[in-house]
Amino acid sequence: MALTLQDTLGIFAEKLASVYSPESMDLSSRDRHSSEPSSKSDAALLDDLKAHLPTALRCLYQRYGSVVYGVALKVLQSQPEAEDLTQEIFLSLWQRPIDPAHHDRLMRYLIVMT
Repeated sequence: MALTLQDTLGIFAEKLASVYSPESMDLSSRDRHSSEPSSKSDAALLDDLKAHLPTALRCLYQRYGSVVYGVALKVLQSQPEAEDLTQEIFLSLWQRPIDPAHHDRLMRYLIVMT
């Protein structure tokens, strides 16, 4: 049975999502404060993103930017291209935020988009 590219990406995204789940990531780095959006859930940040609050995009980038960049770099093997693609992914998220009801699929969405 042959897998399509979409099936393969979905499987890859699920594997990465389990490794890079928000629960397993340290979101308490020294440059973050509890009053900043970083203490908000992904669903709350996606609500804020729909309202075009730049702090929501910044927090989502801080939370998931390294994962998107890492996947892009692994696939593209070019630092400048990976940086550009990472920027494009988050710009796309800003322009067309996903439904907050699908916050549990955010990591998969970002990886598949990458």
